[in-house]
Amino acid sequence: MRGAAYRLDRYERGLCVRCGNLRREGYSNCQQCADDDKQRFDGQVAAGLCRQCKEPRELLSKVKCESCNKNARLSRLRKLGLPEEEISKASVALDKHRGFCDSCGVSEPGGRGEWCLDHDEELKRFRGIICNACNSAIGHALDNPERLRAAAVYLEEKQR
Repeated sequence: MRGAAYRLDRYERGLCVRCGNLRREGYSNCQQCADDDKQRFDGQVAAGLCRQCKEPRELLSKVKCESCNKNARLSRLRKLGLPEEEISKASVALDKHRGFCDSCGVSEPGGRGEWCLDHDEELKRFRGIICNACNSAIGHALDNPERLRAAAVYLEEKQR
């Protein structure tokens, strides 16, 4: 037994998938392997290397190079069920993005410092690149434009 089946067998027996020692509850590895990973990754990051591909990374990214960061973000859209055609649109949009929210036009993404890849969860379509504030507003309004319009009317009335 090798590879994934071997690791799954260890996991199901309550063992660390890497070294075979008892693993931590809710995790796939033991504390020692987790500490080793953290030390290795922290060393890579401190040396200016991407945590994933070990290539030099840009200063703006915290732990990954621009390419790995983009791939991780597109991978999340795949996991959400967006078709490859929509993933391609998102990829092109990321490449062409000029640092402004497609919704409100601000130049700072807010939040953790990354722009949001906005998508329609029902239709499985990519919509655009927006700031964290717009992403939160759209999400809290349950992707309902009428709710957002009503909220805008409410704000305008209360500011008078």
